[in-house]
Amino acid sequence: MFCEGDHIFVAEGGNHRLQKLTLADGKAVSRAGSHGKGNNNMWCPQGLAIAKRFTASPEDVPRSDLFAADSINGRVVVYDVANLEFLRTFGSRGSKPGELMYPSGIAIRDEEVFVSDFGNHRISVFSKRGNFERSFGSRGTALGQLNEPRGVAIVKGWVVVTESKRISVFSPAGEPQQILQVPGTGQLWGCCAAEIDGESKVLVTDVRPGNAKVIVLKVLGSAHDEGMSVADMAAKKAALKKEAEEEKMREWQAQREAKTK
Repeated sequence: MFCEGDHIFVAEGGNHRLQKLTLADGKAVSRAGSHGKGNNNMWCPQGLAIAKRFTASPEDVPRSDLFAADSINGRVVVYDVANLEFLRTFGSRGSKPGELMYPSGIAIRDEEVFVSDFGNHRISVFSKRGNFERSFGSRGTALGQLNEPRGVAIVKGWVVVTESKRISVFSPAGEPQQILQVPGTGQLWGCCAAEIDGESKVLVTDVRPGNAKVIVLKVLGSAHDEGMSVADMAAKKAALKKEAEEEKMREWQAQREAKTK
């Protein structure tokens, strides 16, 4: 589930589809997906995230994309937020770099998409266009290791990952920072960042049958980018924009070459 503006977007795992509803009255605006493996098909979709789409010029109409973790198919499916029009998929089922095994959560930071790769016990990172960039984590219980990661969220610039009975924190580059054990929990799953009463919080769902609840955690410490100068932040933003422009140009050239063959 993901809220954006006046709408809420829901992943229906059992119905293998997504719905866009109005927050005010829950009225269905649009639906997308059906059971299968092809384009605009899904198989038990789970985590959702929304990100602004890169626009090449100021004249382009700003748009946003909805990213959905297509769990059984081992990929991410992308739709236009406005009308849930199918756009593309990226990733494929497997364990090699860039492949996914039961992806369950998605979070977006700048131009990068972080996917909790449940079956591979790692976080896989892609560009918003779908190019694989890196992964971090391996199966285990030590700092920096993961065991069936479920939810993932960006909190004050840090990557927060839920496992069954604990929470792990990483830098965006994948450097392990902290393990937080959560006593009395049964089956942690999704998580999201929220500002409540002026404080940064992490909301985590515990889905254990008969004891389902939401756990609220207060975020302490500095943000990941805290301490960067204005010039450094501007340089980072410019670099991200240039990278997005270059990636879009490469994609356009590949499409043009494919049409001429």
